[in-house]
Amino acid sequence: MTKTELKSLGIAAFCLLISMSLELKWEKLLIINKNGQTDIQYAASYSEYNEDDEDDEEDEDDEEDEDSVSESMRGSKNLNRNTANPKLKPTFKRFSPTGKTSADKYKAYHHVNERHNEQRTDSRIESGTAQRIYKDGSLLNAFYKFTTFRKDVFTIDYSMEESEYQRLVLKYGYRSSELNSLQNKHKEERQKIWNENIPNGEAAAKRAIQVADGDYDAKIRALLHSRGLSLIASTKTIEPNVPVIVKKNKTLVKSIARDLNAAAEEKGYGSDEIIGAALSLVQTAILYKIPPLVESNGVHIAGIFPPFRTLLTGWGDCDTKTALVASILSNWNNIKMVGVSVPGHYLMAVRRMPAKGDAFIRYKNIEYVLLEPAGPAWLPPGSIAESTKRILSRNDNYKIEPFF
Repeated sequence: MTKTELKSLGIAAFCLLISMSLELKWEKLLIINKNGQTDIQYAASYSEYNEDDEDDEEDEDDEEDEDSVSESMRGSKNLNRNTANPKLKPTFKRFSPTGKTSADKYKAYHHVNERHNEQRTDSRIESGTAQRIYKDGSLLNAFYKFTTFRKDVFTIDYSMEESEYQRLVLKYGYRSSELNSLQNKHKEERQKIWNENIPNGEAAAKRAIQVADGDYDAKIRALLHSRGLSLIASTKTIEPNVPVIVKKNKTLVKSIARDLNAAAEEKGYGSDEIIGAALSLVQTAILYKIPPLVESNGVHIAGIFPPFRTLLTGWGDCDTKTALVASILSNWNNIKMVGVSVPGHYLMAVRRMPAKGDAFIRYKNIEYVLLEPAGPAWLPPGSIAESTKRILSRNDNYKIEPFF
């Protein structure tokens, strides 16, 4: 084996080990706080990761706006923002000259379909809720009216130039032709590598093929990651990557966070009530409807809209709405949130000491109060749908995905 081959194999193996060491841990326990907490504070928190995500083009233009939040969300009640970079994990495949290889096309949506078997949390429509989606010249506009959990009526406006909207839409999802192109190039490269290395023996050729397969998987993952999606290696399925979508949309929905903050300051809201305002907006003013897996133009979006698009279409389902709530809340300095993927459903949780009756989970020995953004039920933080509660109480597999 040449020095170049040894180096390439070593790098691929190192990346694999690092990726395995960073796998998310799963928790399997739903807890209801029955004793209560006299002083509901946001838990003190810290940032675990400080690296910039080089894959996110939007991050290059993202600058923290220190004036975008008020003092009501600072100090001991701060929400914690934490950025974790997903790692691209190469998957080695056994070489088979006549059988299937890692170059075979990835099948998509088997698991995604399961997620979208979710049931609406409630059929009730809250009073004091309205939306208007309209176009004014080249400007796309959305107006929302909703009622907070303190029974205050808030109104929110959101606008974007149509050209900018169309540009951003193209950054999500993928076309089959893109994966096919990568697949065909890899097949050609595989054959070339085999021919070049077989004179050194079959074992050497197989080792070189393994390195090429790892590079190919990394390219697929990098493409999907850049489009807000993830490849699930165990099932070869493609799913929404909600944490990536949340990160990419933080600055795009900053105006919503500012408007909520201004209204909350006027009403004297604290941290928990601001979170409730964002939650009630998405639950009741954003209609419940499931986005398609594949759009009419052939783009696969895996059944999810990014938050800016959700606001300008006025509808979405569980993971779509969760991504919107999380993106809005991420504009406060110290947010700490996780997504919770359960069979057929997606919700989220915020790091906070639970009050009496709150439904919460523990992740890495820290309490996170559950939020149910799907709607149309008007469920405050700590209250979740009975169907969700049954799933979590059965300790079925559910995956926790840190947002920030």
